[in-house]
Amino acid sequence: MENTEMKRPYIIAEIAQGFEGSLELSKLLIRAAAKVNADFVKFQMVYANDLAVPKYEHYKLFQSIEFSKQEWHELMLFSQEKEIELCVDVFGSRSLEVVRSTGMRSVKIHPTDITNQVLLEELNKIESVEQIFIGIGGAGLEEIKECINLIDEQKEIVLIHGYQAYPTPNGENKISRIAYLKNALERIKKDIKYGFADHVVSDVSKSVALNAMAYSTGAEYFEKHLSIGASVEMEDFESSIGPDDFLKFSDGLHSAAKAFGSTSNEDHFGMSKAEFTYRKNIRRNWVAAVDIQEGEVISENHVELKRSELEQDLALEEILGKNSASEIKENETITKDLVV
Repeated sequence: MENTEMKRPYIIAEIAQGFEGSLELSKLLIRAAAKVNADFVKFQMVYANDLAVPKYEHYKLFQSIEFSKQEWHELMLFSQEKEIELCVDVFGSRSLEVVRSTGMRSVKIHPTDITNQVLLEELNKIESVEQIFIGIGGAGLEEIKECINLIDEQKEIVLIHGYQAYPTPNGENKISRIAYLKNALERIKKDIKYGFADHVVSDVSKSVALNAMAYSTGAEYFEKHLSIGASVEMEDFESSIGPDDFLKFSDGLHSAAKAFGSTSNEDHFGMSKAEFTYRKNIRRNWVAAVDIQEGEVISENHVELKRSELEQDLALEEILGKNSASEIKENETITKDLVV
């Protein structure tokens, strides 16, 4: 039997493209993410030529949200100042160069690049990158295996399950896949971590419930879209929540993780003092069902379980067939000194 540990949930405030190419708005969102107890704030580092051809319908949109290397470096320093980790999705050579030159530590591979061997191999070479999140929404098992095999052992891999359907219907979340993947991939790399990307409708209670369920399957990282306000219909607004609700989400998930707790392989599972007190208070003790004479052999007819003023220190098998050391009155707790 293995011990189960209570693992701290890490919360990712997903901005995606919701910063709309504005450095001022980006800083506002970083500040908000830090205040709502997120551990990471994640942006999509988009460069149009890395991601699409000029005739693609969203090419000009991608161009409109491009930041320079200096601007990304400024955002990284601002995140450090606010004590929150900046993470970015990378899509090609330009974003990889920004990550390399700024020394970013956490990077995500978007599900669009799960089979992009060239991008994965180049990312793997960047020494500053210690943690690689991999979005696996829409990916098959063999594609996931091939992807993680391209990443060196010294880099931490976090597989993020979930996909965006603006918003994703509740029944489509398939949270059971996390547990399935943990079992299927254990023989490949034992130290893989898991996460859940929440794209449900903007409802805090549903988000807490879904993410708590994901936590119970072994997920440690939880990605939720953060916006400056629910009424502002920015990128991914269908599944995003504002700062006030995000704080409720964060607090709710941490509370759920605390309730999940930990279990040891000891006989009493590592019970708390409070549970041991409960155990003591509610357990019945073996007491005399009738008056028992001194020297009498004690049988099942002589005893019964009742709550009493003393703490029980004998099991039934330690009483039956023994002789009473002295007279035992009806309803008296049978203790070690009363049997021989």
